[in-house]
Amino acid sequence: MLGEFLADLRRPFFMREVVEAKMARNINNKIKQVARGGLLVTLMACQAQAGEMKVIRSGDNYKIKTGALIDTQNKKKGKLIIEVEATAGWKMNEKAPVVVDITAPESIDLENEKLRKSNITHKKANMYRFEVAYKKSTPASVDLKIKFDFVICTDTLCQKKRFEVSYSLSSG
Repeated sequence: MLGEFLADLRRPFFMREVVEAKMARNINNKIKQVARGGLLVTLMACQAQAGEMKVIRSGDNYKIKTGALIDTQNKKKGKLIIEVEATAGWKMNEKAPVVVDITAPESIDLENEKLRKSNITHKKANMYRFEVAYKKSTPASVDLKIKFDFVICTDTLCQKKRFEVSYSLSSG
């Protein structure tokens, strides 16, 4: 028996099999931990259908992208995602205020209509991301007007950007 075990150790695939078995156990244990915490159940109940992020406006040194995460259980609920991205070596100015003002019809209830730096959900040197929960009274598409006010800079120059765009929030 010891001889067989030593022979197995000399096989190159034996170690790979041991490592793969340990990895599978670790993955299974992590899934169990998540399920015990109720996180897996929550994720399954609140599955969201991720829409593609679309560039709705771009300039030579910035891009504005929007998209939506639509609740698959209730198509009237979701999250509006807005990304303000500086491109071509430009960065978002950390000191200047950022304002994203959303004007929506009465058929949609937004969690927040005026977004500032405190509402940023994901931040990089060249990109700010905002996520706004919404609930629509009808499943139809809704047209939003979004005003942007932000400053982007290089090492030697800054530019203030202020404009308005329209975005159609579809029902998925």
